[in-house]
Amino acid sequence: ALAILEKYATNLLKPMKPINWRTVKFTSSLVRTYLENIEGSTDILRQMGYTANVQDGLSFPDNIIEPNVEKVRELAADLYLARVEIGDLVKGKHPYFVIIKLQQIQREHESRDSGSDYEDALDNIPPGSPRPSSAQEAKPDKAAAPSSPCFICGEDKVELTCKDCAEDFCRSCDGVFHRNPARTSHTRMKLGGGKRPIPTPRKRSVKEPPNKPSPQSTANALIETRSLSNILAPNRAVFFPPSYQTSSLNDEEEHIYVSPRAFLDSENPPPLPPKTTKSKPVRRQLSCPNCHCMNMENSKACKVCHQPLTERDTFFPKANDAKEKQPGHTSVPKTVKEQWQCEYCTFLNSLTVKICDMCFKTRTANAKLTPQTTYTQRTAQGLPSYPTLPPPPPPPPQTTPFGYSSASHETQNPIRTDLWREREEMLIEGRRYVDLLKTAEINNFLPEELNIAITLSEGMEMGPIEWLKTKWFDLIHTVMLRVTEKSKCADIGNISPEEARQALIEHTGDVEPAVEYCVTQRENKLTKVMDSGIYVRTDCIKELDKSNGDVDRAIRSLELLTLAPFRQRILERCRPVEGEGEAAPCPPSRQRRVRVMLAQKSMLSWGRALTAIKLIDENFAVEDSIIAAQDNGDLERSKKFLQRECIVCMDLKPENRMITMLNCQCRFCSDCVSQYVKQIIQEQNIMHLVCPACSEPKNLEDDTVATNYFNLLDILIRPLVDNPTHDLFQRKLRDRTLMKEPNFRWCSHCSSGFINERPGILKMPCPHCHKYTCFQCKKQWEDQHEGISCEQFAAWKEANDPEAQATGLAAHLKQNGIECPNCKFRYDLAKGGCMHFKCGQCSHEYCSGCYGPFRHGAHCPVSPHCAMRGLHAHHPRDCLFYLRDRDPEELQQLLAENNVAFDTEEGAAAAPGHCRVMEQAEAGTEDKECGRPTPDGYAGLCRMHYIEYLVERVNANLIDPVSIMTSDQLKLALEREDQAVPQKKETENNKNFRARLVQ
Repeated sequence: ALAILEKYATNLLKPMKPINWRTVKFTSSLVRTYLENIEGSTDILRQMGYTANVQDGLSFPDNIIEPNVEKVRELAADLYLARVEIGDLVKGKHPYFVIIKLQQIQREHESRDSGSDYEDALDNIPPGSPRPSSAQEAKPDKAAAPSSPCFICGEDKVELTCKDCAEDFCRSCDGVFHRNPARTSHTRMKLGGGKRPIPTPRKRSVKEPPNKPSPQSTANALIETRSLSNILAPNRAVFFPPSYQTSSLNDEEEHIYVSPRAFLDSENPPPLPPKTTKSKPVRRQLSCPNCHCMNMENSKACKVCHQPLTERDTFFPKANDAKEKQPGHTSVPKTVKEQWQCEYCTFLNSLTVKICDMCFKTRTANAKLTPQTTYTQRTAQGLPSYPTLPPPPPPPPQTTPFGYSSASHETQNPIRTDLWREREEMLIEGRRYVDLLKTAEINNFLPEELNIAITLSEGMEMGPIEWLKTKWFDLIHTVMLRVTEKSKCADIGNISPEEARQALIEHTGDVEPAVEYCVTQRENKLTKVMDSGIYVRTDCIKELDKSNGDVDRAIRSLELLTLAPFRQRILERCRPVEGEGEAAPCPPSRQRRVRVMLAQKSMLSWGRALTAIKLIDENFAVEDSIIAAQDNGDLERSKKFLQRECIVCMDLKPENRMITMLNCQCRFCSDCVSQYVKQIIQEQNIMHLVCPACSEPKNLEDDTVATNYFNLLDILIRPLVDNPTHDLFQRKLRDRTLMKEPNFRWCSHCSSGFINERPGILKMPCPHCHKYTCFQCKKQWEDQHEGISCEQFAAWKEANDPEAQATGLAAHLKQNGIECPNCKFRYDLAKGGCMHFKCGQCSHEYCSGCYGPFRHGAHCPVSPHCAMRGLHAHHPRDCLFYLRDRDPEELQQLLAENNVAFDTEEGAAAAPGHCRVMEQAEAGTEDKECGRPTPDGYAGLCRMHYIEYLVERVNANLIDPVSIMTSDQLKLALEREDQAVPQKKETENNKNFRARLVQ
């Protein structure tokens, strides 16, 4: 957990931060595995700057651009130190292993200033006598006599003491121990013959003799003092640091770390707290058998791999299992117990368990039983130890001025801890080795080669598999070259890569022994091959090279070479003499072939069979020739039947492979028709499935014609396309029928069509992609749309959407795009450019401004004059088709007269200088920005798109543009509607004439 938090902190300090550095997701596997159950991890993330609560995590506030580097740097340093110290504590390598918690700091300062009788007694100074100066204490002539053996070898020949290490050494061990560069600067002194002075304990105030509470404060009323004899008692136990299962100290109080060696070297160790009989209960933990992640007792499945957990308790070392062996005693066998040996990992387990403690495999019925020998203590002289006096009763419970609990000083068993850790490391290494074996097997490497790679790649940056891929083949090539150099003298041939590979495996990757091994093996193989028969040495070498060193294959090849002349003689004897024997068979006559054709192909007559034979002789296909002869009879008509030209690919194909379209007489080959139909069905609308030559039928807008045509077309194309393409055709044909329903809608996410079964509810789910679309405005559903109308949501989105605010009116034009009036399919494109639009879904042609249909002259029912107009549409006078020729100032004046607001300034974040409205490019299929210059006062749009925006405001507010139309424009409007245009009277002014035109 500390490593993950440290990684988050270092990511914030990098100049090139990760992409998602501003957010921490609680759904991440790292956070759920390592940080979710760690108390205080969220507080550390908040100190880094992740103070804003977001969905499933934390994030930096929006107003903070960069993190506080100084604070994050301090947090990273603290997390690193905490991670290192906790790792040393778990491994038992921490230099200050015993934790002592001090209380009453104020009292200690007062006691330090005033002195104490306890300190005077320890210094052998009567109370009230003057104490020696610190200078005299700091400069002793010679160190006191040793009171402990050498720290390294344990002998009593101690000559030097180190002030920095607080340990004693003999001369030889001191030279070796302080040779380390980290300890060369330590201060060592020689030991003298006098008695070693007793160190003065600090930060303590103990008075003698009262055994009653000290009346200094109510908080310290329960603290008892000790007598000097109890404090100086030599027979005391040494308490080591607490195990990780026991209760920890309060995090809010200060801690001081003291080395246990400092207590052992002193004749007067400091007072220690009494042991308590109760401790906090330890919660059981379960280890996952798959990923070995620790889980709590009540967990039924692993929180990492989600596999079910077994009821096997995880092994934890207990605090009081290890007992220190008494000096001067040896062990002798006492009793013998039976154990069972795991057949998978050979670990010895107790008979009381059925699951191996090492590999977690279940004990089998044929498990091997192994006796286990225990030992009893004997004295150094070989005599059994006699009973001793019972130990004295434990002293009464006492407390110290430090106020720490005895649970913090329980001794953790280092033997069981190391054993447990060794088992875990062996298990991890075993799993890692199995993964390497699987990877090596995938890459065609043997386990022996993997072992060699692990040995030789040690110390390199590359792993064993990478070493095998790069260095192993180089070693094989080196062995082959070295053997080739030696074979020039010995004449043993060239070894194969497989031989060099086996030699390297035999000698664990050592080149020189492998070369000698290859030479020796080749000489032995050559001798064996030559002894198997009478062969020439050069032939034996050649065959060994061909067989890659395989002796059996080489011997078989030599035997075949020896038998080759014998076989040749036998074959020559069996050949007929020239001029004798049967002649080569003649080709069958035409009459024989005709009879075969009549018999096997069921031809109707002799003449038709003869026609088929003639067509085959002219290199026509057999099956096509038979069909042509059966259908036509004579040769000329059969040739015409087989040589029909396709008007698309211009190839000559038989009549049975040509297809005639339904509404015309255009003929195409089946290959061309199949490719054409597949392309239209998969990429375009099925309304485009017309004749590629003449585009018939042209009246598919008629439902009756379209229904009959598609029914016949389905029968025609069924044998020409595959099943997925035919299913797509059926689905598009269904959607074409469903589009006529009033509740039919297109999904704005996946472009699939469906009928909404609940038209009263705006939130419409798609049955294909299961996403939501608004039923009324046909836009993608958002949570803010819930409970409000489409107009209110559009206004809210325009006011609050950052993208809309950044792009200004460009986003407005995009959201108010083009919608097909026939199939309701929506296109997010601006209306600028050509007003004639053809829907890609239903092929409906309409005006993108007023959505009026485009019709050909003869099919327009509006007026008889439309027959001479060709393709046209009847636009109203407020359509963009007419208003796009107006100046923006005239349209602004029209909106101002009707009190309609419009924009003239561009958005705050809009790119200055060019229009950002998306348009479809003339070439290609990608949409691009308009890019035209934007004049001032046009709200960041070009002139064309700004006029489009103003016209959209005119149409939205149902404003009639007749107020800005001149008399001539009014006349043209009347003529377009086929109405009579009144004539201007002679005495009538323009204003009255215009008013009459308006009426």
